[in-house]
Amino acid sequence: MLPVLVAVLAVVAGVANGNLDMDKIGMPHGKKMGEHKAPARKADIPLIKCQVCEMYVKQAIKATKELRAAVKPGQKFQEADIIDRLEKICDPDKDAGEWINMIDLQEDGDKLKVVDMGQVGACETECRTVARTCMDLSESLDLSDLSEMLYKDKKRATINNYVCYDESGFCSKKAPAMPKSRPFGEDFKPLTEEEQRHKKMMRSMKEAGLSGTMYDRESMMASMNKGEDDDDDDDAGMPTPSEL
Repeated sequence: MLPVLVAVLAVVAGVANGNLDMDKIGMPHGKKMGEHKAPARKADIPLIKCQVCEMYVKQAIKATKELRAAVKPGQKFQEADIIDRLEKICDPDKDAGEWINMIDLQEDGDKLKVVDMGQVGACETECRTVARTCMDLSESLDLSDLSEMLYKDKKRATINNYVCYDESGFCSKKAPAMPKSRPFGEDFKPLTEEEQRHKKMMRSMKEAGLSGTMYDRESMMASMNKGEDDDDDDDAGMPTPSEL
């Protein structure tokens, strides 16, 4: 909870002191966090589902290794930890699903390739399409069985066959050709370091249940001053020591 509190205080202090420019980091004044999400393009799902499935397996194995390495002396690594991570791995708005923000869908002849750009980008239609595909995959799996395989450190090929062929069937058939009528997707838009820091702070605040409205400096200061005035009004009704 402490890191989240620090993040909240940093945002408030930055806005109040004028050190955090809400325009530069892409947060409109007076807008609530997570207010708008680009729609997924469901027609693209059959074109990319096998590639997304293979990436899902890769991320699941990576997440398990990170969790295992983070276990402190005296603590026990449990399958429940893996399941908790798997339940968040398809959400690009959570830390576990940040990998989805790095994906770009690229047209290549009659194929649609799922490409890891190696940097975090804006989560627009293509990002949401990958997330929807990932969620469809997750819903077709028994996460308890998958977590057991990950816990036992099964080989990647074994897990891939289980997830993408045996359970979901996402790779059982060859992907169809991309329709010529399909409109081109948006360009990948990498986030600046400042935008990434802001996104992480907003994510931490949201996960802590602090999904309020972010305002510019003037609105923030006006709100703070109003609070002080209210305190003064409360004090006005109290008798002074001489009146007691």
